[in-house]
Amino acid sequence: MCQKKTPIVVIGLLLFLSSCSLFRPSGDPRHAAVFKSYPNDLASIRLELKENSRFDYYMAILPEIDENSLQDQQEESQEKEILEFRGRWYNDDSHYFLRFRRKNKPDLYALVSPGYEPPTQVTVVDERILRFPLNETEIVIWGIRCFKQNPEAEDL
Repeated sequence: MCQKKTPIVVIGLLLFLSSCSLFRPSGDPRHAAVFKSYPNDLASIRLELKENSRFDYYMAILPEIDENSLQDQQEESQEKEILEFRGRWYNDDSHYFLRFRRKNKPDLYALVSPGYEPPTQVTVVDERILRFPLNETEIVIWGIRCFKQNPEAEDL
């Protein structure tokens, strides 16, 4: 009697375990990518989605330059503010999801405000998660266009 129930229990357990894996974020390393801003007057941005399902977000905010004073330009050029944030990313069939760490997370609404031009495909899911389409070759962060690069592209 016990031998007849064993295959049924094993099959049921396998079905249960396989269905649980359907609800886990995949973090598929084949989708690792780098988004990088082109040179501009506001900031240098680099978003790197690493193959280990982690990401690094780097933003160097450039100081405003007073065109009337060369001395001010030289002093201010050394005072750029650098922001670095880390977290984990995953994807579903159509979107990347970036989950920032609880500590030291940016104000996501400030990064992807709908008021920025050009409009962005990046949306805020909650206070720690951003979402954008997998097939995007350009995203807008802080009003700055960031273009998808080869993951081995050089650092800022």
